Amino acid sequence: MKKLSVSIILVLTGFLVSFSSVTAHHGTANDYWHVYWSESDRSNLQYNIDIVDDSGGNYNVSNSVNDWDNSQNYIDFVPWDSSQYPQPFLDIVVDSRAMDAWGQAVTNPSWQSTSDTTLITTSAIVNSRTIENSINNGTPTAVRQKVTTHEIGHTLGLAHPSNSSRVSIMQQGWNGYSTVQSSDIEWIEFRYTNSGLGSTSSNITDTDQPDQPEAIIDWIQYDNLEEMYEKSDLVVKAIPTQTNIIELTNSEEPYTINDLDISEVYKNSIETQNFQENHTIKMGDIGGRYQGTNEYSVFNNEVVKEDQSYYLFLEKVDPADYNYEVPYDYFPIGGPTGKILETEDIKINELAGEDNQWSRADFEEKLLNQ
Repeated sequence: MKKLSVSIILVLTGFLVSFSSVTAHHGTANDYWHVYWSESDRSNLQYNIDIVDDSGGNYNVSNSVNDWDNSQNYIDFVPWDSSQYPQPFLDIVVDSRAMDAWGQAVTNPSWQSTSDTTLITTSAIVNSRTIENSINNGTPTAVRQKVTTHEIGHTLGLAHPSNSSRVSIMQQGWNGYSTVQSSDIEWIEFRYTNSGLGSTSSNITDTDQPDQPEAIIDWIQYDNLEEMYEKSDLVVKAIPTQTNIIELTNSEEPYTINDLDISEVYKNSIETQNFQENHTIKMGDIGGRYQGTNEYSVFNNEVVKEDQSYYLFLEKVDPADYNYEVPYDYFPIGGPTGKILETEDIKINELAGEDNQWSRADFEEKLLNQ
């Protein structure tokens, strides 16, 4: 059975913990995700491909698996043998998800098999809905393979590069290539050699709850406030008043659903809905707590808190886009980018452009004048 030599249960969305520098050539520890496969797992990484909903696109997931398998000598990908293991170690899922992201990577909690062997499972999730929308808006079709290869890279232990100029499949967004790059091979080698980051568990684990799941989300990125406003169906100021945690799509991933009391409407492009003050809607957001467990962490997506006022940039859920029932009306665009706490000084760190901070009065005036 698959033995886990280090207890690491994380989902890649970004790093909130700080690490010491590794080397100039191989970046910092923030260039690496906490996932670390033991030697026995590396020679037998059982994977499964699950095309749930391709949103009309052609996803050749095997190309991405073969790309990683053939480009490095440390991890061998093996098709899942369901007669030997109750579930795959790596599940690669293509599905239409009600979130504003191209994909996500998840590591699930340790669990016990019938022989009481500790196992770890990971998922690379490709959001076909947002990818196909991007293709319809001009992004090359090769982005399908790019996102798939990128998410698999997370499950092998790679994070987003701290150096934005490094040519790497782990860079977010479309960068003109869709395959594993030479720097990715070097980073994998460094990850899994005795001289590298993966030599001891103390070098790769820094979490208060190593037995709880965590995630990393590859949110769609926005350059400025104007672009966020344009892409939103609804822009409001609202207070979350009630929170419920549910699991969707049989993925064991919790979503937080908030009732929102709207106090101000800055944009409403949904002709069938007329919002006024004190109107209530439901917003869904990935993350939250599993019932009976500690918090499920999404590194780069803190969920909103009740009874605090937020500026929210929201996209309307179209039920026709999903093969499951979505129990909320809207979700925030860009993850943390679209959820801005109302304070005297507003700053949106996640915007790529330099114009990202305003006084509250200037921010509200800017929204009103869009």
